[in-house]
Amino acid sequence: MGTRDNKCIEGEIEFENKLNEKRQKDHHKRKMHVKKTNSNLNLKLSVFIFLVMAILALVIVLNKGKIGNFSLIYIKANDVHTAELEADNYYISIIDAEKVGLTLTIDGVEKTEGFKLYTTDPNIARIENGMVVAGSTPGVVTITAHYEEYNMDISTDILAYLPINTVTATITKSKLEIGEEAQLSIEVIPEEGNVDYMTYSSSDKNVATVDENGLVTAVSPGEATILIEDELTGCSVTKTVTVKE
Repeated sequence: MGTRDNKCIEGEIEFENKLNEKRQKDHHKRKMHVKKTNSNLNLKLSVFIFLVMAILALVIVLNKGKIGNFSLIYIKANDVHTAELEADNYYISIIDAEKVGLTLTIDGVEKTEGFKLYTTDPNIARIENGMVVAGSTPGVVTITAHYEEYNMDISTDILAYLPINTVTATITKSKLEIGEEAQLSIEVIPEEGNVDYMTYSSSDKNVATVDENGLVTAVSPGEATILIEDELTGCSVTKTVTVKE
């Protein structure tokens, strides 16, 4: 009886020891789980704080250090603003200092204030009372509107030119065989007049064609009139070519 009692007692002690060991392991696991959970929360919180600070820094940089009067929506929308700078005419004559007006449109709304106009060369064209005025030197000038609210620049090019009064033309040969070519040459008054916008066209391309350089090609028998015209002034001259059978 005593022996059996001792065995029972030993079994109970061993069981109790194993139970305590299991409890300690479970407690340790729970501590580790809590520690890991807290660590994850701290990491997520740190990442969140970092992102907030980074976004704030970005906003400040994009607003050039001005902390007031901005929003993230404004910064995000800044990439989708639409802007257009239109001139009444993109070609202005330097004779009598021709003028043209400009229209600035932001997001579909015409602006009458809040922007400034600049020119790359006042000798070609200058800004005067919100108008672009032709200068004394022919050439292409870039006009820029700086819209202050969005710190945005919108540009357009304008040509200031010396207009042509008279244009005359000669051709190397007016009577051609099929497949034969002839070259047109032009002279303008004044000699400094802009000839970059001179165009060539044929009244009948089935008879003769002409390219942008004034080269005429005979296609089939007949007669065609070649028109040489200045797009800027409308000044023009014609030459007739005959293609022989």
